[in-house]
Amino acid sequence: MNRKRYPIFAAMLGLAAVQLPGIANAAVTWTFNSANCVSTSPGGNCGGGDNNFADSRTYQGSGGAGNVTVTGWANTTGGNRRLQQGEMAHYGGGLGVKNADAGSGDGGEGSPPEHAVDNDDRFDLVLFDFGTQSVDLSEVALGWFSQDSDLTVLAYTGNLDPTDDTGAHYIGDQESWWNSNADNNETLTSNGWTLIGNHDVDSGPGVPGSQSVNSGDVSSSYWIVSAYNPVFGSNCTPSNSFCQSDYEDYFKISALSGDIIPDDPGPGIPAPATLALIGLGLAGMGYRRRGRKTRA
Repeated sequence: MNRKRYPIFAAMLGLAAVQLPGIANAAVTWTFNSANCVSTSPGGNCGGGDNNFADSRTYQGSGGAGNVTVTGWANTTGGNRRLQQGEMAHYGGGLGVKNADAGSGDGGEGSPPEHAVDNDDRFDLVLFDFGTQSVDLSEVALGWFSQDSDLTVLAYTGNLDPTDDTGAHYIGDQESWWNSNADNNETLTSNGWTLIGNHDVDSGPGVPGSQSVNSGDVSSSYWIVSAYNPVFGSNCTPSNSFCQSDYEDYFKISALSGDIIPDDPGPGIPAPATLALIGLGLAGMGYRRRGRKTRA
């Protein structure tokens, strides 16, 4: 018997095992500044500040991660019940939103401190679209805040595209952003969004802070970070704190961190590389058995 084939077959099986989907995650960070800005839409440039508001902005991640596209939204239509897209900019402290009611119903919007993500008059939110990547978000970093910096985090766990303006789950059709009496079929949490939590990120006046989120390891291609919204309750993390619904929050998002979840072809379906390796292993077994019969 030729025993040298056994180590080769074992190595094949070992390599197949490490190729199985979903075993290893890749930790990455997206930092929102000019150096990491890839593009803005429509046109414009990747510079920072008030002169560079754009409908959307796209940033690259670290460690070879794909891009994330950010858009700003607020409850600025339908009697201030329905979400509408605004504009985004980044500053030295990170991302800020100028909602569609700037200068018309939300007088201070777009000027400090309402050039940030805030809940003064309207509830600003940032939608992070990671494309085909599934992200297990772990941390939200703030580079600046004023007064208070409570925030709300949601993940899209539905099976549609919330950025498709012709689709059933289009984010611009949702009324529930601040009004708990909105129609049930038009609420975010009835249309594929899951509340991850409300978070108190205070670390001292004017001092940037960061907050660990998503202790349940939810993964999604779409995430929302907004100024705290009391429609989602008053309990905050840490568990002994409460978000203040009567105290306005203003902050800029400087970075997100998380894990990229490897592609999963489905329950019980090996990835193509795994199938190839297993095939090689089976071929090796067949060759060994034929050799044994020949010598018998």
